[in-house]
Amino acid sequence: MASYNKANVKQIGKSGDWRSLGLPSLRDIEYDSPMTKTKIADAYRRLRAGETVLNPFGETLFVDRRTLAHLAKTGRRPSELSVRMSELDAAEETVRNPHEIWRGTQKSRRIYIRMVLLRNGGKVINAVDETDHVLSWHSNAVQYDYWRKGTLLYLRA
Repeated sequence: MASYNKANVKQIGKSGDWRSLGLPSLRDIEYDSPMTKTKIADAYRRLRAGETVLNPFGETLFVDRRTLAHLAKTGRRPSELSVRMSELDAAEETVRNPHEIWRGTQKSRRIYIRMVLLRNGGKVINAVDETDHVLSWHSNAVQYDYWRKGTLLYLRA
């Protein structure tokens, strides 16, 4: 497995995509261990009560009713919402300990990216914050590098 090197760290603060910044594909980095799924009823309860999570910059982000309202927006399939609720702990861990953080094309949002090992390969978990809230997250076992564009803000050492 590849890892980030000193040349990669020099890319922090630069704009482009992962290829133009010379970063390895997420398929090639060392994955984190998987987490157990969050019970869906517990996820709803926790979001209604509100939680906070610290990102690597030491900033406190809220995971709360605003997050729930965004996740449950009109048009979202119930099955998709259930998957996202079951990944609440993984999303919070992605904010706490990401492999990368990017400032996306929507300048007010940051994208936290973390790779997790599964039995049949890896899965990328993306969490998105806006101002002081974690708005959303999703996981994907196909498009690993899709969100890796914008301005690179952080690389896990």
